[in-house]
Amino acid sequence: MTKLSLAAESIAFRFTERGSRQRSPWNTYYGPEITGQDGHGRRVESPSIELVTPEMIDYWEQRATQTTHPLMRARYADLVWDFSRMIKDSAPKIEMAHAVIDATIEVASRALHEFESIVIVRLRRALELSLRTNDPTREQRVADAILAYEDNVAIDGKRGLWGFSFDLLIGEAKGYLGLSQEKKIITDLEARLGRVSRSDQASACDPFAAEAAARRLARYYRAQRQDSDVHRVLNLYASAFLMLAKSASPLVASAWIDKVHETLVEFGLKDEANLVAHSLKDLNTRAADHMAAVSTTVNIPKDEVERHLQTLRDATLADGFKLVVAGFLPDPVSAAETVERAAKEAPLMSRIRQVLHDADGRPTASVGSVEEDLDGRVILYGSLNLQVQAPLLGLSIDTLFSKHLPSAQTIVEYLVGTLLFERSRDGLLESGLTAYLRREFHATACTLIPEIEAAVRRLLVLNGGEIYRRSRTGGLLVRTLEEMLRDGAVAEVLGQRVTWYFRVLLTDARGWNLRNSVCHGLLLPASFGREVADRIFHAILVLSLVRANPACSRDASAPE
Repeated sequence: MTKLSLAAESIAFRFTERGSRQRSPWNTYYGPEITGQDGHGRRVESPSIELVTPEMIDYWEQRATQTTHPLMRARYADLVWDFSRMIKDSAPKIEMAHAVIDATIEVASRALHEFESIVIVRLRRALELSLRTNDPTREQRVADAILAYEDNVAIDGKRGLWGFSFDLLIGEAKGYLGLSQEKKIITDLEARLGRVSRSDQASACDPFAAEAAARRLARYYRAQRQDSDVHRVLNLYASAFLMLAKSASPLVASAWIDKVHETLVEFGLKDEANLVAHSLKDLNTRAADHMAAVSTTVNIPKDEVERHLQTLRDATLADGFKLVVAGFLPDPVSAAETVERAAKEAPLMSRIRQVLHDADGRPTASVGSVEEDLDGRVILYGSLNLQVQAPLLGLSIDTLFSKHLPSAQTIVEYLVGTLLFERSRDGLLESGLTAYLRREFHATACTLIPEIEAAVRRLLVLNGGEIYRRSRTGGLLVRTLEEMLRDGAVAEVLGQRVTWYFRVLLTDARGWNLRNSVCHGLLLPASFGREVADRIFHAILVLSLVRANPACSRDASAPE
C-alpha cells in the first residue's frame, strides 16, 4: 500500500455526514468529526479539509469503480462528488452521483446495515442526488427503495423507523411519486395511527407514536383541504394523550397536554383546544402541589466582596450608581459561552426540553435543547443568574445608601437631570422611589416599571424611531416595550447587552418577564420581594446613563 493510498483510506471514513439541512463548516455534505478551539482561540477540526489533496480525489474515484461492497462504493463516490469542486476546482463526473445512488439502493434492498437510521440518512442523500442530477429513472428507483425499506424496518414503538417515506416523498419533495404510492404511504400512516391510539386498550396505546403519525397526516390533509380528516386524526392523537395523562403525575401530564393544546391551536381546531384547555387548567392546579424547591450555594470570597463594598463607600452617589450599573449588568456573550461550555460537560441535560411554570403550575414558556434553541437557553441562564446576583446587588445598594442617605427627591433630581426621565413625570418617579426606600416593593414595581417603559419610548422618539403601530380598527396603538426593545433605533443607543438584559428582566416569558406579569396582574403579593425591586431600580439607573449626543441635540448615546 502506497503512502497516498494509506492516507486516503484512513481519512475516507472519518468524515461525518451532515445532511442537506446542516451543512459542514466547508459548506459541503461531509464535514469533520470534531470541531473546537485550541488554547489560543483558533478553530481546530479533525479531520481537516486541508488534508484532502487532488490525488486523494483521484484515488477515491478509482476505488469507487473497483470495490464490490456497496457501502464502500457509496462512500468513495460520494466523497468525490462532494469534494471535487473544492479540492480540484472542477466538476465531478456524473457517474459518481450514479454510483452513490445505485449503491445506496443496493444497501437498502440487501439490508446491509448495523443501524437502520444510517440507511435512512443514506436514502435521503440518494434522493437528493437523483433530484440534483435530474435523473427521473433513478428518482423512481430511490422512491421504491424508500417505500420498501420502511416496510422492512418499521416497528410501531420505534418512531425513528417509520414515517420517513412520508417525510422524504411527500413532505419534502414531489414529482416522481405515483398516486398509488402516495396512497400507500397515507394508508400505512392511518393504520399505524389506529393501532397506537387505541383508547380501549391501554397497553397498545402509544401517544407519542400517535403524535408522530397524526401530525404528518394532519399536514397532508390540510394541504388537500380535507378539514374533517385533519380534525379526525388530531382528535385521535389528543385522546391518546388525555388517556395517558390520567395515570401520570400532574406535572408530567401538564407538559404533555400543553403540547397537545399547542398542536390543536396550530392546526386551527379552536373548539377542541378549548376542551383540552379545561383539562390543562385542572392539571396545572394539581401540578403546583408537586413542585419541589431546588436550592444551590454560591461562594464568593469575603475579601472580594469587601473590596467591592469599599469602592462603593469611597464613591460619590452618582459614581456609586454607575458602579452598581456596571457591576450587575449581565453579558449575553458570556452567558452564551457558559451555556455552550455546560452543554459539553453535561450533554444529556443540554438536550432535554425545559418547561417553565408559574406559581399556579401553568406552563408559561418552553426552552428547547442547546442545539436547537441556544437563544432560549441563554435567556434562561441569564434569568437564573439575576437571582444568583440578587443578594450582592441588595448589599451594594444598601452600602451606597447607608453612606449617602439619599431621599427619594434626591434620586429624582439625579434622574431628571439625565436625558430620558422627563421633569413632567418627577411626581411618579418620586412616588415609586419613596415606596422603594420604604421597602414597599409591590408599589415600587407598579410605579417604576411604567417609568422604565416611558423612558425607552422617549429614547425611541429622540433617536428618530416610531412609537406607534396601526391597529386593526384603523387607529394608532403605542408599541409594546418588547417591540421597542427590538427596534434598531433603541439597540443603537443602548447596545445589544442592555436590550438583551431588559428583555430578560421585563418582557421575555423565559426570563423574569416583570413588565407583563405586573401589568397583567399575574404576580402574587409574595412575589414582590426585595430582589425584584432592586432589579427595577437597577434598570432605572441603567437608563440614567444615556446622555445626549453633542453632535445632534435630538440624538442620544450611551456611555461605553
